[in-house]
Amino acid sequence: MSGKPPETTGFGGAGASATWREEPIEFATERIAEEWLKGRLNKLTRLVVLDGARFASEFLGWTFILTCIWRSDDEDKALGGTGVHAAWRAVDVRTKNRPASDMEQLVAYLNGRYVYDPARPSKPIAYAREHGTGPHMHIQTHPNTIGRSFMRGA
Repeated sequence: MSGKPPETTGFGGAGASATWREEPIEFATERIAEEWLKGRLNKLTRLVVLDGARFASEFLGWTFILTCIWRSDDEDKALGGTGVHAAWRAVDVRTKNRPASDMEQLVAYLNGRYVYDPARPSKPIAYAREHGTGPHMHIQTHPNTIGRSFMRGA
């Protein structure tokens, strides 16, 4: 099932803007829509996902369909996860029928704007490769994630 969040006004679900602007995001299931709307997703992770979704929408003609946000520890272990979904710091985006060049551009855009962890600057904030449940883009943050412009030597 694909759906969009209900409209809201003022501050809140759309981010820091006082004017509502529809998010270029859809959801694979109702569970994922609820997870997005309930506000448990790490705020920086949400910002990075929205940044990527806007880039994808405006420059690649791609509306994100989120396929995973949160997983229980058991779900995460069964899929060979690292715990980042269970910590509400990762989102998966459907890449089915998208050209490889779209993923390459989006990965370059996000990894060019954010540093996952300054102690491990080569670890990506976003990647798209066959892993887990199938091809998808994985976007993740760490408690130390920063904008690349704030990192010395970046």
